[in-house]
Amino acid sequence: LRHVLPNCLMPTISVVGMNIGTLIGGAAVIEAVFDLPGIGTQLVNAVSQRDYPTIQGAAVITALIVLAGNLVADLLHAAVDPRARS
Repeated sequence: LRHVLPNCLMPTISVVGMNIGTLIGGAAVIEAVFDLPGIGTQLVNAVSQRDYPTIQGAAVITALIVLAGNLVADLLHAAVDPRARS
């Protein structure tokens, strides 16, 4: 476990960090299909009503979530692998 875990943790962190955007987009679709309250439902309603400030706000919030997820993935990557710190 001591030898294998750091080596298999690196690609796992990278894949999870890159898939954060897909998870956010999938959540928006699920909210729209099942009529659950959330940012996805708000975004679908704003698009259908042509509410541009709400669309821009949802896009900015989604982008910030994706950026934060990638930042966390990069920080975890540096914490796990000392070679990635430089």
